[in-house]
Amino acid sequence: MPGHIIHNGELIKNEAVFTAGHPLVKGTNALRFQWFVMSSMLPFYQDEFRRICAFATKKGLKMPPWMTASTFAQDIYHLFQMNRIYQGGLLNMIIFAGSPSEDASYIMTAETRTNKKFILNEEGLLIDVFRNHRLYSMSAEIYDTGLSPTETSALFDMHKGRLQQMVILNEHFHVARFVGANFLMTKNEMVYTPALEEGAMDDIMRQKTIEACLNLNMKVYADCILHINEIKSADEIMVLHPVHGIQWVVGFQEKRFYRRTSPQLIKEVNRLFFGK
Repeated sequence: MPGHIIHNGELIKNEAVFTAGHPLVKGTNALRFQWFVMSSMLPFYQDEFRRICAFATKKGLKMPPWMTASTFAQDIYHLFQMNRIYQGGLLNMIIFAGSPSEDASYIMTAETRTNKKFILNEEGLLIDVFRNHRLYSMSAEIYDTGLSPTETSALFDMHKGRLQQMVILNEHFHVARFVGANFLMTKNEMVYTPALEEGAMDDIMRQKTIEACLNLNMKVYADCILHINEIKSADEIMVLHPVHGIQWVVGFQEKRFYRRTSPQLIKEVNRLFFGK
């Protein structure tokens, strides 16, 4: 358990008083975020802060008026310094409010990671399609960056089937995202990822992966409508995860895939996030 946490800008010792499972947080309107942080600083923290504020507004949460991108960055720095996390770390943030009239509160926690960059998985992921529920693109749960109710149900089926990921569909039975991550596929040297209107997560990892593809002279279609049967025709499938980075997929049902684009793509993503 980390020694210190941030609660509403105040650095306090973690005595299990404020956690995501505490009654203060349960049953309230809430948003959850996770990031990989290196050297006590969240890359593109200003962009991430703008995203947090936009998601909070759409979820009906009033951010504290004194909280800015600068105080957000200071919170992260102090949290990592006090917990003696000087290389890679996992940052967790939950924003919550008991009623629409009150300002939201927030909690930050940090955990140590041994790696200093995003690491490509050695073994490919096994995936399938979650068919029991769909992610409605106009619903509030699309902004739940922790796990939406639909993704939580998919997570149960994923573990039951001994899989590492599940493809989430929207109300039109189009590919929306993975559980807690975005979907990307390559075919004939072109890159495809679902449009935000289809249910893709509007996060920095998606933005920077698209930028990395363009830097590598790949043709990118970032506003796609993808159908289930197109997954099997792909050359490569990748998971764009906000914590783990790019992960390659080895199998979807009976179809097998290979690492082709993902090694060079994650190398470019690491350069964009962390520099040389």
